[in-house]
Amino acid sequence: MTTQLAEVVNQLTTKMSGSNEKVNSRTKTESTTNDSTANPVRSECPNCSDTGIVCVDPVEQRYGQCKCVIRKRHARICAKAGFDIAEAKTLADYHEWNVTALKAKLKATDYVQHFDSIRRTAKNWFIIFGQSGSGKTMLGRAIVKALIDREYPIRARAVKYYDMMQKLKANANAEDYWRLLDDYTDCELLFIDDLLKEKLHSGELTEADVKHLFAVIDSRYDACRPTIITTECTSSRLEKLNEAIYYRMVERAHAEIVFEGEDLNFRKRM
Repeated sequence: MTTQLAEVVNQLTTKMSGSNEKVNSRTKTESTTNDSTANPVRSECPNCSDTGIVCVDPVEQRYGQCKCVIRKRHARICAKAGFDIAEAKTLADYHEWNVTALKAKLKATDYVQHFDSIRRTAKNWFIIFGQSGSGKTMLGRAIVKALIDREYPIRARAVKYYDMMQKLKANANAEDYWRLLDDYTDCELLFIDDLLKEKLHSGELTEADVKHLFAVIDSRYDACRPTIITTECTSSRLEKLNEAIYYRMVERAHAEIVFEGEDLNFRKRM
């Protein structure tokens, strides 16, 4: 009799314990629900709720990329552009004070307007030869800015030739050399400013110069990736310095601009 009573007590205790656990579980669930309702997670973008996708045609149920994705992509590209995109001059700021400057502006404008078709061709490079102060850097940056600021920004990067070479040489034996090289070879558009400026009048390319510069030029040549190059060297000087590099530039050139003469000093006219 005592044994049976003990079993009954144990069964009642187990049932009561189970009921308490269910009550506690339900209470926690309700508490969590109330907290979630009281403090809902807010999306950064009200249009897509941070999914990156919006309905562009409710009738045909077509979906597209939200503008917030494009804005974020634009911000990332600007951060890696190599210069302040927001403060950079535009093509409209470039003053065509003579025939050469006018032709340069027209060619640059055409390059930007038809970039999507030009980039798919074998001739998609933009080369600017000319003396210091002729506006080469401004024109190159204006092209980059226009292609980054458009509705679907291009992943572009601008770099001074000297800075690029110093980084490659300094990391020639480092583990991240190839990653650094990829920064220059894999971007959709690369702008190399002041190519071989230190070799303008004299000197020859060292073995290290050729190794690193050729790696960049040849990679972009093989992949037909759009490239903008400015240089104070004449075409004959570039050819003398290194025929392989020069002929790759010429073969890929969609446009070539040559600034020569005292009246082509852009800085004097700003």
